Formats: sequence, structure tokens, C-alpha cells
Amino acid sequence: MNIKEQVGKIRNWQELIYLASFHRVIALLYTNLKKTCPDSVPHEILNRLKKLYTDNAVWNLSISIKLLKIIDLFNKNNIQVIPFKGPVIAEKAYEDINLRSFSDLDILIKKKDVLTAKNLLAQHGFKAEIILSPEHEQKYLEHENSISFYDKNNLSIDLHWEITGRYLLNHIYFESIEDRLQTTLFLGKKIISIPDDVMLVYLCVHGTSHCWDRFEWLCCFVELIKKQNEENIINAFYLATAMGAKRIFLLGLYLGQDLLDAQYPEKLEKAFAYDQGVISCANKIKKQIFEQKTYSDGDAAWRFSLVHLLIRDSYFDRFRYLVYLFTMPTIKEWTKYPLPSWLTPLYYLIRPFRLAITYIFGNKLSNTFISSLFQRVKEMITKKKN
Repeated sequence: MNIKEQVGKIRNWQELIYLASFHRVIALLYTNLKKTCPDSVPHEILNRLKKLYTDNAVWNLSISIKLLKIIDLFNKNNIQVIPFKGPVIAEKAYEDINLRSFSDLDILIKKKDVLTAKNLLAQHGFKAEIILSPEHEQKYLEHENSISFYDKNNLSIDLHWEITGRYLLNHIYFESIEDRLQTTLFLGKKIISIPDDVMLVYLCVHGTSHCWDRFEWLCCFVELIKKQNEENIINAFYLATAMGAKRIFLLGLYLGQDLLDAQYPEKLEKAFAYDQGVISCANKIKKQIFEQKTYSDGDAAWRFSLVHLLIRDSYFDRFRYLVYLFTMPTIKEWTKYPLPSWLTPLYYLIRPFRLAITYIFGNKLSNTFISSLFQRVKEMITKKKN
């Protein structure tokens, strides 16, 4: 693609900046325009992009330094930690932390260390997004895969003990990859990181679970795959297949080739070329991107996209995902409807009931109705127990 030729066709630069910001590719846009055709870009537009790029670089460096401090804090307290996404994947994929936009830090630890890590973060000024009683904490660990913390500057740290969000039949825990961890340099310091083949599968799972709503996710995946030899890419494909994510991985490959001209081993190109289901899902996602029918950060509508069902490797997994989607409690159920630990199984009924009432009456009315009904039922059950 001739970038200079495409730049000459742009009539609305403000719209381009808006889209680049939404898709988190401002840094990539600026660096590529500056490198290839700075004279073809209006001076005020290039200056604005430079300002956005610089602001992002300052932020990235700031939270990268904080990440190293948190790793050091955990290590001193005998907690092994694997940072992923954010600045770490930026370094791996782009070899430059400034070429990716991110607003939080994601770290993976062992489930047994979660409560200790939570207390350490609290001692250093971070507050959990959800306050749980001791009796609920163990239940939460069993049912969820992460918890978020925020400091006074609104920096978010997402503490994970499983990284796929249980989107798949098989999950990725610290313990499941512990014997394959890699060592990588980050800001001049050695840290442990997720194996590249696992990270490739994870990026596809994460992208698909959000319907590839941000174009940068695809750019990052393609750039990381460019760093791999053929054996590593094939290994990632075999890993995805074993995890029940074969078509999810092929979807990422297909989108990367179709939109970013990525090249892969012939064996993999044939695999997605003959899978009409993968191509159909890719077309739905491309239509969503090009028609700008994307989801805002606060909108969970992507959870109900047909892509999640169509991309599954088996009918059983499609059924499992439906059950998971409509019954698995989310942060909304845990925070809005606190229950005694012995009533935790009721969350599996509250979730589908809340979704049904919300669908019928909308968010505002449903929240009032459900909260009132929930309180009455809770009082009745508590009285009966006593």
C-alpha cells in the first residue's frame, strides 16, 4: 500500500485522529506518517499527532517504571509475577513501549498469592474495585479470574490468576505455564514473561472475546508473529488446537493477513482459507470496524455477539459458552447484590434474572426493581435460616 497516495485522499483529518485514538493507534499513525510522508500532512495535524504521541510516551514511561516497582515489591514478598499486555507486549511486539497505548497494567500471579498481593497493593495506596468480606474472598477466587485495583491517579492494576477470562474450555494459569516461562529485558531489567506461543494464542483469545474492537490489538498480534520463526507459529497453532481455540487462532491469522498483509506458514494459510466459518466471522468483524459499529469501553454489548458462538471449535463449546454467558456472575452481581457465603449459588440465578429484566425494562428500571426484590428475598431467607 502506498501510504503517501492514501494520505492524499484524506479529506477529514479530525475524523482520522478520532478513529486512530479510538483504535489506539495514534503512536503508530504518527511515526509512520513522519517516516514516510511528513510533507503531505497538514502542519497543524502533524503537530497535534506529535503532541498526542509525546503525551502517550510520557504516560507509558511513567507506568512502566511503576510496573517495575510493583514487580520488585512482589518479589521481595516471595510472590512470583508475570507482567503481560501493556508495556511488556509493546516491548516484545514493537521493540518500543511508546508505540502502544494502554491505560492499565496486567499481571499474572498464582491463585494462592492473590490475597497477599491484594494486601500489599492496599498498603501502597491501591484500592480494590470490589470490597469483599473474608468469607466472600475465597468464593470470588473460585468463580472469577481477576480483580482490579486503582491508585489516587486512577492507574489501574488488573491482578489475574487466570488470563483467558474463562472464555475457553481450557484455562491459562500461572501454574500451567510455570515450567516454560521466558526471561526478557524490560527497561534494562530482567523480568519473567509468558512464552511467545502462549502469548500469540492469548492475543487471539483476547481480541476475539472483545470482537477485535480495537485495531491496535490486531497490529500487536501481527507484529509479534513477525518476530517468530515458523516452528513457533506452528507450535502456537497446535497449542490453540489443544486448548479448544483453533478457529479463534485462525481468525486472528486471517484478519492479520487480510487487513495487514501478514504472511504465515503455508500450512496455516490453507487451514483458514478452507474454513468458511472463520471467514464469515472475519467478515462480520471487518464490517463492524469499517462501519464504525464499535463498542465503547463501558459497553458490554460485545459479550452477546454471534461471533462468540460461530467461532467455537465444537457445538459443545458453543453450548458451554451460552451457559457461561447467561449464568456466570460478573462484577455487577458481586457488587450490587452481596450475599452471605452460604447463599453464593444464588448468583447463578440472579445473573440470568437480571439480564432478562434488563432486556425487558432497560437498565434504570431494572436496577431499582431487582435491588428491591433482592433485598426482600434476602431478608426472607435470612429470617428462615435464623
